[in-house]
Amino acid sequence: MATAYQLHIRSTGFNTIHREGRLFQEICVDKYAQIEHERLGYFRTTHFKRRSDRRRGLEDAAANGTDLADVGTRVILPSSFIGGPRQMSQLYHDAMAIVRYCGKPDLFITMTANPKWEEITSALLPGQTAQDRPDLVARVFRLKFEALLALLTKECVFGKYAGYVYTIEFQKRGLPHAHLLLILQAPYKPRNPTDYDRIVSAELPDKTRFPELHETVTSCMLHGPCGIANPTAPCMKDGKCSKHYPKPYAETTTSDNDSYPIYRRRDDDQTVHKGRINYEFTNRDVVPHNPYLSQTFNCHINVEIATSISAVKYLYKYIYKGHDRTAISIQREEGEAVDEIQDYLDARYVSASEACWRIFGFNMHHNFPSVERLPVHVENGQSITYNPDTETAEEVMSRPGIDTTMLTAFFDACTQFPELAAGLLYPDCPSKFVWKAKEKKWAPRQRGFAIGRIQFSPPSAGEQYYLRMLLYTVPAPTSWNYLRTFDGILYPTFQVACAERGLLADDDEWHRCLEEAGEIQTGHKLRQLFAAILLNNSPLNPYDLLRRHFHNLSDDC
Repeated sequence: MATAYQLHIRSTGFNTIHREGRLFQEICVDKYAQIEHERLGYFRTTHFKRRSDRRRGLEDAAANGTDLADVGTRVILPSSFIGGPRQMSQLYHDAMAIVRYCGKPDLFITMTANPKWEEITSALLPGQTAQDRPDLVARVFRLKFEALLALLTKECVFGKYAGYVYTIEFQKRGLPHAHLLLILQAPYKPRNPTDYDRIVSAELPDKTRFPELHETVTSCMLHGPCGIANPTAPCMKDGKCSKHYPKPYAETTTSDNDSYPIYRRRDDDQTVHKGRINYEFTNRDVVPHNPYLSQTFNCHINVEIATSISAVKYLYKYIYKGHDRTAISIQREEGEAVDEIQDYLDARYVSASEACWRIFGFNMHHNFPSVERLPVHVENGQSITYNPDTETAEEVMSRPGIDTTMLTAFFDACTQFPELAAGLLYPDCPSKFVWKAKEKKWAPRQRGFAIGRIQFSPPSAGEQYYLRMLLYTVPAPTSWNYLRTFDGILYPTFQVACAERGLLADDDEWHRCLEEAGEIQTGHKLRQLFAAILLNNSPLNPYDLLRRHFHNLSDDC
């Protein structure tokens, strides 16, 4: 908080820190590096000592007198650490839970800060540029992005929305930008080229009719020059533009099997000459945008329509790929342990704008609706975190409420509130109940809305994998036995219960397929043998010929 206080502008007194030019960038980065170093120090000194194990493992340790430092797995960088790989993975799964509930995204929007914004230039001190004030760039971009979010969610310029996710990232040159995926409600989804043209334009606007929009598009929404005109452009890979510019002309917008449609780019002779080489830009070089948003915010706002369901996973993985990092190769000696904290520090890349953004405590990501992460575990298999230096196995097992988890509390809620929980699945529990962490129970929801996401379990997890499958199928379970019961029969395992419910693909279909193929093949051989007997007038008994090929042929044949 003290660092954030120092970075703010004061009307009284002479503030030296804002007048240090490029050195101010170094100050911001160093300050944030100190803050993050303290946070990582906590994980190394305190959290680093913590371990996690299943309840059954702790029970065995308590019974055998095993040292807790020798059981379980070490907890290093948890998912709560911003920017860590586990956090990005959890956010991605949260986003996919939103897709499960709301459907695929319709719009993919990327907004990048414009250092020429009047709000920035008017607040600069004499002789300064935007690069000298990363704090100012970060604060103005946050206000602009919040205004954009208000247009999309409150004024609903594209129609009423069902959900959205966004992340904030930072370019190598320091400008912040945001990736936003917007899911619209069914009546407002773009479904055909006419709807696409209503939202997205990929052409130069008329300079006479829309002078402000023309200025924004020509300064912020043109790609290049690249290709033959500029072979050293950043987008060039293997002698070609990785973004496939310049795009081909198209008289009409058409849908593509890829993630985006082929937008209309008419050959209307509109051109713009820019750059040191006076390159001629045409509609083929225009980045898809929404005219209203571009003119409103006067910055780079790329608006794309995601038409293919195959693009869903790619888009969400793209926005949750993680923050900027350097590419390095780490060689460890044989037997050397992996140090996640040091690996993170070695590959970390922090720009001045990101440092200011993180110092001010601005959000790096957000999603709507909110997602409640729901643990899944078999009976007495919940994960328990402990400190082996300060706790014994007996002390850990005697903690109050250690037997109660979100899952077991869901069983209790289904028993206590049968009418409210009627037909309710475990992943939908947060829509009607609120988790009270201190009391460790689910209480009926009075306001707000949330969706649930059961933690991922791979098939290698065994019974936990099949339990997760049942929790997505069986409504309002009241106990472990309830989940294993089907048609009045209590089955011994969750796997058998899944099979009886038809949730697992068994081998019967393969057996039937092979039997049918065998029958066809057998009939084909019989026809061949009888044909040989008739054509060759064989003196052998037909029955003897058949027995030579089919040793198990009975006399009844």
